[in-house]
Amino acid sequence: MIKGSIILKKNKEDFIKSFHSWIFSGAIEKIDSSEELKNGDIVRVYNYNKELLGYAFYEKPEQIVARIFYFGNKEIHNINQYFLNYFEQLFKRKSSLFFDSNAFRFIHSESDRIPGIICDIYNQCAIIQIDYLKSELLLNLLIKFLNTKNINYILLKTQKEIQWLTSNRLKEIEFKENHLNFLIHIDKFQKTGYFLDQKINRKKIIEYSKNKIVLDAFCYIGGFGIHALKGEAKKVVFVDSQNLETQIKNNIIINKFLESSFEIKNIDVFQFFNNMNPNIYDVMIIDPPAFVKTKAKINEGIKGYIKLNRLAIKNIKQEGHIFTFSCSQFIDKELFRKIIFIAAKEEKRNVYIKEYLTQAPDHTISVFHPEGEYLKGFILYVE
Repeated sequence: MIKGSIILKKNKEDFIKSFHSWIFSGAIEKIDSSEELKNGDIVRVYNYNKELLGYAFYEKPEQIVARIFYFGNKEIHNINQYFLNYFEQLFKRKSSLFFDSNAFRFIHSESDRIPGIICDIYNQCAIIQIDYLKSELLLNLLIKFLNTKNINYILLKTQKEIQWLTSNRLKEIEFKENHLNFLIHIDKFQKTGYFLDQKINRKKIIEYSKNKIVLDAFCYIGGFGIHALKGEAKKVVFVDSQNLETQIKNNIIINKFLESSFEIKNIDVFQFFNNMNPNIYDVMIIDPPAFVKTKAKINEGIKGYIKLNRLAIKNIKQEGHIFTFSCSQFIDKELFRKIIFIAAKEEKRNVYIKEYLTQAPDHTISVFHPEGEYLKGFILYVE
């Protein structure tokens, strides 16, 4: 079960005292193992004096070599039971966060001390995403645990494929969010299906929508706009370059909103903005995909965010509100604020930040793992 040990260099364990889980190659004095370590193998972590500091998943022999899942000097005698107990604790905490939803993020990777795995629950369906850490032990234990929670459908998503891990399969996933009903078709979904990180922010749009004309840009399956309809918006215009019209309509119909209350435009959002007549929309939601996926693309991404927010600020009605977001990990809150400043300055309109927005609490933000805080947003008031 335990495949080896990592011994850290002298005076290189400060990151462990800060409970940060990444072990970089430069901190390692020696790796002991009777066999070649594979991605996902469990190792003990020791300091230079051979004192136990924790347990980690081995990843690769360069850059981030391992990721710690347990900090402490007590031996774990039963790894299987350790994870099953921890899953139970985590599931209880996450499932109790929302009384009006049956969809939530159960595991948020390092932020929940389960490196390399994301797991979202949608009613009786779990979608597991594995990006870089392929631990068969952990995956099998997770499946075993989910079976005890009446999760009848389990889908695994990796960088290369999507596969069902249960004999039961679905063509679409049905769930509730903020007392609203949603359907997602499996063959169309992005990431782990639906962007559950926006749950609280979508609920907030209800407060701003009564008798308003609302634009839901980069709408995907219509989450923000459908919440606006619940808030009695006069009209919602859904815009996305993906052809998701059928899904959006289905989600509107199952929530019993009037067909006269919405319009769907299958068009690139920048193209839509460039051809837009100004002073139509009272409220805009600008929730684009990540413009910056690597550090090398930061400058290019900043330009994209400035352009997008300029167009929104330019075209919003007087005394209108813009919900604007960035989910790019490399754009922090302060940089995003500067982007809004530049956009407002160039459009010569007075813009005020009414509220700061972030990810829902099931997408854990650990003070020891700041990299897990990726979603930032503002509610802007434009004079």
